[in-house]
Amino acid sequence: MPLHTEIIHALYGAFRLLLLDQNGMRWFNLSITGFCRSFLAAALVAPAYFMTLGSRTADGVEADGLLLIRTVQYLIGWVAFPLVMILITRLMEWSDRYVAYIVAYNWSSVIMIGVMLPVSLLAQALRTPQSGLTLADSAYYIVFLFTLFYSWFVAHTALRISAVTAVAVVLMDLIIGFAIGLSGLRLLAGTAETVL
Repeated sequence: MPLHTEIIHALYGAFRLLLLDQNGMRWFNLSITGFCRSFLAAALVAPAYFMTLGSRTADGVEADGLLLIRTVQYLIGWVAFPLVMILITRLMEWSDRYVAYIVAYNWSSVIMIGVMLPVSLLAQALRTPQSGLTLADSAYYIVFLFTLFYSWFVAHTALRISAVTAVAVVLMDLIIGFAIGLSGLRLLAGTAETVL
């Protein structure tokens, strides 16, 4: 199957999962080749990710330094969870479902970022030191909660696990993401101290 056709099929499958249709899994290439190609999702959503950064500075860190740190953080974010899931699926005897889950997880990330981006940009545009919690902020948190539910459905469907166990998988993903984000903030703080 040509790569562009596979990408279209995969995104449609992720969209079907967004609609809570378990048959969305049928649109993914669940071979090893499909597994490797699913990481192309990182390239597809990279422009959206870096769009939210713009040319901002953080605590005295130049934009170039911020971009470098965020780029490393972004790349680690795309490989950390799949690597952890290798161990988890082996321990839980889900190894036969690992490829299917990561393929669905990666392509569903495109949908999630596509949904989150406009709300995130709107919240940033409307946020001021005096504004407090805006309507856009509230919308952002609602959409964020929905993406968690979507992640839960992907885990529940692709791994063929119970609802409670799928919650644990999503929480683990959140913890890993939080740890990566925290490490990025520490790097930013260290860089800012060096600059100052």
